[in-house]
Amino acid sequence: MYRIAKGDSATKFLELHRKYGPLLRIAPNEVSVSDPAAIPHIYRHQNPLIKSDFYAAWSSGNAISNQPDLFSAVDEKWHAHLRRILNPVYALSNIIKNEQHIQNCTSMFVQKVRGFAERKELMNIGDWAQMYTFDVIGELMFGEPFGFLEKEEDYGNLISSLDAALPVLSVSAVAPAYYRPALMAASAFSPAVRRAVKATQTVREASLDCVTKRKREIAKGSANRYDLLQQLMDIVRDKGEKMNFSDKEVSLQAWQNMFAGSDTTAIEIRASFYYLSRHPEWQRRVQEELDAACDSISTPIKYTETMRLPITCACIKEAMRLFPSVVTGFQRLAPKEGVDLLGKHIPEGYRMSMTPAVVHHHVETFGTDSDEYKPERWLVSEAQTKAMEKAILTFGGGTRGCAGKNIAQVEIFTVVPETLRYFNVEWPHKEDWKTSNHSFRKAEGLIFRITERKSV
Repeated sequence: MYRIAKGDSATKFLELHRKYGPLLRIAPNEVSVSDPAAIPHIYRHQNPLIKSDFYAAWSSGNAISNQPDLFSAVDEKWHAHLRRILNPVYALSNIIKNEQHIQNCTSMFVQKVRGFAERKELMNIGDWAQMYTFDVIGELMFGEPFGFLEKEEDYGNLISSLDAALPVLSVSAVAPAYYRPALMAASAFSPAVRRAVKATQTVREASLDCVTKRKREIAKGSANRYDLLQQLMDIVRDKGEKMNFSDKEVSLQAWQNMFAGSDTTAIEIRASFYYLSRHPEWQRRVQEELDAACDSISTPIKYTETMRLPITCACIKEAMRLFPSVVTGFQRLAPKEGVDLLGKHIPEGYRMSMTPAVVHHHVETFGTDSDEYKPERWLVSEAQTKAMEKAILTFGGGTRGCAGKNIAQVEIFTVVPETLRYFNVEWPHKEDWKTSNHSFRKAEGLIFRITERKSV
């Protein structure tokens, strides 16, 4: 709790694991694990282990639906049922079919970047990245962008309010269950938390309204927009009653995407720009690769096109490895028979967790230079790349991996290269960025100098 509240949990856990080894007891009933070899044993695809009550703190409660959402659901049968319903919607092939909605936001983002370059103003890419990801979720799940980018403002104070609430929610999630009500009651006196509650209500209302609005359009015969919202509405129409999936569950998906899919994705976009600005030789190589492929890529670039650019992909993957968005461990409970893990037996009921920001520095997997930004590690061989990818926990693992992973991947792997096609992103400060590690990994003051590339 102390380390989460202080905001240095990721760096402290890594330090302790390097001192004491791959199994670290961090609470009377919890073990932190740093060796990627444990991933298939903790985050299983067969007979998955049950999530702990850590996830209850992130639930929407009954604010929208009586059913739990994908992230906070503890019941494995319900979770598996919900994934069967939602997997076709969140499949990469389907996100690519909807890529035009993401491209709309990418084009707007690049337009805003151009404005800063022309005015010779420094740009806070950290803020703009989150405005971009919020608008993408609006395009896909709410029927239209929220207007963060177009209006150049924090719609409903969502960004500032959620930032204020994050430390409280993070501490609550790792606190003992009996302590949470008192903690939340005490935090209610904080003006920042009250703003966050108001922002949460704004998202709740928007989540309910987007379904109501689309139903009106369907009734009038004017619903001609193909997006994830429409696909979810079609599921309700065709087999909702049979599958216990109603309009409320559609609103719940909109809610979850808003909270889980905006900040986390923006973190990786920020990291990509930051590391490339701090390593201009790699930024140049990305731009050279984009220039060489100019006749075979679209405007804006598409996800499948970026996947054909190995240097660009390596640079983004390396940023995501070094700066994963989630820094708390994904907790699972040891079953009745316990778990044999790295030569030790973990008894029934113990919590086992793996923290991406720790696992991603595993020396045997990533090398003795695992603390350094070295995109070339992803360019050595296919075998090495596959071994490293198996150790990546940015989007979780096993049956409970992030459902919105493909949305995030398409955003990150298109907006970053599309921006670098036209602009140089420079870090104008002597100091490194300032980061904190609550549940999400945050960076402050990501203010860059943007210059238009002369060769484009």
